[in-house]
Amino acid sequence: MQKKPKDCPLFLHQNGQWTKKIKGKQYYFGTELDAALSRWVDEKDYILAGRPIPKNDGKPTVEELGNLYHSSGVVRVSDGEITQRSLNDTSKSINRLIEIVGGKCKPASLEPLDFARIKQALFEPVERTTAIRGGVKGNSVERRSPVTVGNDVRRLRTFLNWCSDSNLIAPCRWAKEFGVITSKQARTARAKSGRAFLKPVELRKIIETASVGLKPIILLGINAGMGSTDISNFLMDDLPDLDTKEVWIDTNRGKTGAPRRFILWPETRAAIKAWLAHRPSPCSDVADRLFWTSHGQAWVRDSMDSISKAFLMTRRAAGVDSGTFYDLRRAFQTVGAETLEYRAVSFIMGHTVSEKDMSGRYTVAIPDDRIKKVCNHVRSWLFGKGTRS
Repeated sequence: MQKKPKDCPLFLHQNGQWTKKIKGKQYYFGTELDAALSRWVDEKDYILAGRPIPKNDGKPTVEELGNLYHSSGVVRVSDGEITQRSLNDTSKSINRLIEIVGGKCKPASLEPLDFARIKQALFEPVERTTAIRGGVKGNSVERRSPVTVGNDVRRLRTFLNWCSDSNLIAPCRWAKEFGVITSKQARTARAKSGRAFLKPVELRKIIETASVGLKPIILLGINAGMGSTDISNFLMDDLPDLDTKEVWIDTNRGKTGAPRRFILWPETRAAIKAWLAHRPSPCSDVADRLFWTSHGQAWVRDSMDSISKAFLMTRRAAGVDSGTFYDLRRAFQTVGAETLEYRAVSFIMGHTVSEKDMSGRYTVAIPDDRIKKVCNHVRSWLFGKGTRS
């Protein structure tokens, strides 16, 4: 007779099978202990959730599909089709799905009501497994926000659609139960979060407090609404002569590939010059970039955004209560739109136009005077009236 090992979750039934009793019902896993434990690990998530145990029908599991998606994503990252950060974010969402339904779950077995339960489970907070770095992580929340869950849902739908488009599974049936959040839900979530619009005096304090390496990055964020990834990837060869009368930047937004053009403020030019005079030696893989950290590494790499973290630490050191680096992009959009030059604002920020917007599709360039008008207006908002680029 086999002896029950210490901490074994199963007991040996009188019929000779290793057994587990859950909610008054007994489940049998065979007479061999190692095989029984293996079956218990594979099936316990379904048993505890009250879901039927999938049959071994040869159809791929979520875990197998996730591995295939990641392998395909690595190739698409190398081809420039998607960013490494996008792949990492989707992988995190897939891992959350695996935590909810189990790695052996087969998407073919999921019904619309199963997707509804998955969405509700996504609202539950994710337990933090790593130490807080730099004191910039906010307090844990009771439930994840609709915006965060909406991002997970969007990524998981993209993942499952890729699986069906690749003929790995049949199209999933999630109906409306697995829909992304509505515009009303997004507005309500933003209002509930109490996001404050950065005031000029607060932003000036942050800029004055920033290090020589962070100051030009913050100024580019408000000068043209540049995001942290685009700033981190900006190449030295794309920087024009800073001593000319007017310095114009022509680049592309990495996320959309859309062209963008803007004029540098004198303050931004001076901050870049100061950085160039004091920047440390870089690692070999970032030597062609304009900016890198004090340790010579890329500001944004894989899933780590050091610009956002450095901004939060600088903001707190400046005595400003709220605001993120991405708020600079929002501020540029909001203040720049006061000029009513909406096309120019979108062009500076690298927005893409809708396929239904025929006038936007046929617009191939924005006159420089309109671009300069927007940049000057945002500069006047920040530093006071009378300032001109």
